[in-house]
Amino acid sequence: MVMRRPAVSEQIRPGTHLPGRSSITVSAGVPTPPGSYFADLRALSLLAYSTWPAARDPSPSGQITAAIDQHIMSLRQQEAGRQPGPPPPAARIAQPPLDAAVSAGLAHIAERILAGTPEEARWQIKPLLPASTREAGRTNWARWVTRSAIPCSEGLQAAYKPLLRISVRPDGRSQGRRDTLVRTHRWGPENIPALIPEDWYARHFTPIAGVSRNPARRTAALRLFQVITGGSLIEAAEFLGISSGFGP
Repeated sequence: MVMRRPAVSEQIRPGTHLPGRSSITVSAGVPTPPGSYFADLRALSLLAYSTWPAARDPSPSGQITAAIDQHIMSLRQQEAGRQPGPPPPAARIAQPPLDAAVSAGLAHIAERILAGTPEEARWQIKPLLPASTREAGRTNWARWVTRSAIPCSEGLQAAYKPLLRISVRPDGRSQGRRDTLVRTHRWGPENIPALIPEDWYARHFTPIAGVSRNPARRTAALRLFQVITGGSLIEAAEFLGISSGFGP
């Protein structure tokens, strides 16, 4: 049976401000604050970027597609030449590309995904994730998007939630989500370095006799992640790209 692509609904374009509601825009067909709309753009740009070339069809032009191809090929060659070690932290992977053409192209792809309803956005996101909801929920993208300091819009959440299996904690909250108090802040786990800076350590931590500074700084980063997200130590280490040895 051939799956038919749903027709894009006739509706307000994403990013359009609603009349009389200057602080509200539209994303995936649902009114949302501008901050969440930009969180959507960043999340979907990251998804397209990390799964390229699977998302190249909505690219605005052949020239932009070629720029993204070249940029990602260069990054993958750099990664292939690295010494074996832990994967790069999700926070570093989530940094937007500095090249203007690449960033514009990825933002255009994200905007196209957000142009329809949540169901239409889900139709476009689904091929970019593993078919298993369990495996999709374990991807770097799923961990990043569910822990973003600024939450994605209700429209995008409605699109991706059925595609991800997110485990539920005993208190009823989903793993990978922080409570409302923490979500009001403009920072999140993506802002935590795997090795906290020397000045942070000097100002906020008391040195422990017999423990070297680097392992202590890495342990502090892990605990800070846990405070923000409520996740496990293993999740913190995976997100920050810290090996179990916590070496220098």
